[in-house]
Amino acid sequence: MKRSRCANGFRKDKDRVCVKKSIRVKGSRCVNGFRKDKDRVCVKKRTYDNENKIVGNKNTIKKRVSIDRQTPRSIYAKKYFANNKEVIHLLDKINDGDKNVLFQVNYNDVNQFVNYENLHNNPKIDCLFQSIFSLGLHDIKVSKKHSSQVNKYGKIGVQSDEVKLFIKDAFDLKDDEHVEFMVNKMRDNVKHVNRTLKVINNKIHRIFYNHLKNGYATILYVERMYDDGRIGGHYIVMYKYDNQLYFFDPQKKSNKNVNGVFTSTNIHEVLGSKSGNIGYFIIDNLKSPKPLMNTTCPIKYTG
Repeated sequence: MKRSRCANGFRKDKDRVCVKKSIRVKGSRCVNGFRKDKDRVCVKKRTYDNENKIVGNKNTIKKRVSIDRQTPRSIYAKKYFANNKEVIHLLDKINDGDKNVLFQVNYNDVNQFVNYENLHNNPKIDCLFQSIFSLGLHDIKVSKKHSSQVNKYGKIGVQSDEVKLFIKDAFDLKDDEHVEFMVNKMRDNVKHVNRTLKVINNKIHRIFYNHLKNGYATILYVERMYDDGRIGGHYIVMYKYDNQLYFFDPQKKSNKNVNGVFTSTNIHEVLGSKSGNIGYFIIDNLKSPKPLMNTTCPIKYTG
């Protein structure tokens, strides 16, 4: 049986009944700044300020707004590292005649350490990526990707030679501007604690206080001895604020334990374990401060 079509000016509704088509009346468009809602009533369009401007359809807008609200680490990145108040740069010297200087960069705001948001829900061996991101040296997307990969597939983490290459590439250092990794022994044997933790903490302060400029930060490699006898390496951040040295472990910020210590003048409080030898990076023959050039540099890790 042939299906009957509706006459001109009519259409079939959901029940297959012919009904009169709605006619758009000329001049029924909304004025500028307004749009028609689902009931064909003119309502004011949504507006966004320049900082939060979003382009796309209705579903895209809802999705983007939802993502921004649910990922504080993205807001963290925008707040402290997007459109930096000043360019992040590598310091060339502190005293006249310095041939080499402790690897250190200026930070924008001490609250970037206090308000730090972790890159991963279950951080294991991504301490290097956490540290360099907290300093603003690595792109948020690249850092999250590397953090996820090393936590899932890595066995050891990132070696010092790879960190040296990252520093060289990120700041576009010349061939004669060398990055070196140095080790300072805190104990003769990390397995046998012959000195009190207080003595070791004071020694670290004496070593680094005059080599770190106020308002600057660096990364430290620390050997840790755990209660079960294991020895492992760990990267943390050391920064100088109000002429005082502070230690900060960004990897610890995953659970936001308000009773834990994440930033302190005592390195043992931050590490939560006994520290052994200290490793750090120096820059040799740097002729002038170097601006950060590339925040997307890849870093290899041991898989």
